[in-house]
Amino acid sequence: MRYISDLNVSFSLPVNGKDVRFRFTPCTGSGSIFVTRRPEEISALESSDMFNRIYRRHPDCEKGSVAMKGTECSARSDKKKNGKKNIEKESVDSVTSWQDAVEFLVDKKGCDSEELGNPESILNMADALGLSFPNLK
Repeated sequence: MRYISDLNVSFSLPVNGKDVRFRFTPCTGSGSIFVTRRPEEISALESSDMFNRIYRRHPDCEKGSVAMKGTECSARSDKKKNGKKNIEKESVDSVTSWQDAVEFLVDKKGCDSEELGNPESILNMADALGLSFPNLK
């Protein structure tokens, strides 16, 4: 799920009895974005009194306007094939290294660099955003 704010925000909320820091990543121009796939974080964010006041769901993640896949939002079309859903992915040919992938996800998609610490997390984030890096080595 993606959340946006018109401000650059960072705050803590209780998640499973522990305080968790939510750091929205600044966007080019203005505002900030936070991306999570963790159901417990989504629940904490949406039950906070700041929800829809300080931050809100990204327009692509609004219920009814997109296909929801688990806790992720996807503005891409789903196609059924052999009983499974396949999401059409946007191919990013300019990404040729892991560092390129991190820079692309942070600069172009507003992802938090702290969530992109290893190849698995980079590929998971790209998958969640409907991206593929065919030239990644």
